[in-house]
Amino acid sequence: MLQFFVGPFLIWLPRVATAVLFILAVYLYLNRHRHEIKKYRFLNFKTLVLLVLGFTILYPIILTIAQYIFWNQSEFTRTFLNSPLSEDVPNTFFTDYFPALFQSKLGYFFFYSLGRFWIGPMIAIAISYGFAGFLAVLRKHRDRFFDTGEIQLGLALSMLVGWPNFAVFLPMVFLFIVLTGIVRAILFKEAYTTLGWPFISAAAVALMFGSNLIDIFNLAVLRI
Repeated sequence: MLQFFVGPFLIWLPRVATAVLFILAVYLYLNRHRHEIKKYRFLNFKTLVLLVLGFTILYPIILTIAQYIFWNQSEFTRTFLNSPLSEDVPNTFFTDYFPALFQSKLGYFFFYSLGRFWIGPMIAIAISYGFAGFLAVLRKHRDRFFDTGEIQLGLALSMLVGWPNFAVFLPMVFLFIVLTGIVRAILFKEAYTTLGWPFISAAAVALMFGSNLIDIFNLAVLRI
């Protein structure tokens, strides 16, 4: 049971959860104008954002617990659970502001878990909400580019692709805005396009090929 928990379960959980959340995002966007129907009221973009945010926080919690269980299995690795952080480790924001946490007997474990499991999701959350803030400001000046729920959709998908895939997601959004605009202009004679499908298309590319594109464009330094 333990081997399954620290092995296949932890490998497949983010893949399955990401796929389900992405499918939900597409479903909600396709049904974005049905939000007033009572039976769909609980399924909305706010729920999507909360689900993505919840998983973004829940998964590192699971990883942290799994790491503790794994290290607690043998006498040798148990020393990592009873070691304060060495004074030779360079100071960081967290060690400066939360010194007691890293000076405790679990200090090394906390530092290891923070760097290995938490920094990436924390960056993803911060950047995603910053991106949503930018979209909210943009909407005030260019409301015609936005349809129902697209700011929440952009927030959820940018958080879902995570860090460093956001570095792929963002330029892909602009690329798909251009491509979608061309298609709409040719097929539907529409002068403007909204951001929903570019968000979805860019997220799909980032989720499927983000790691490869990061290597191709020499962005590996963004990995944590």
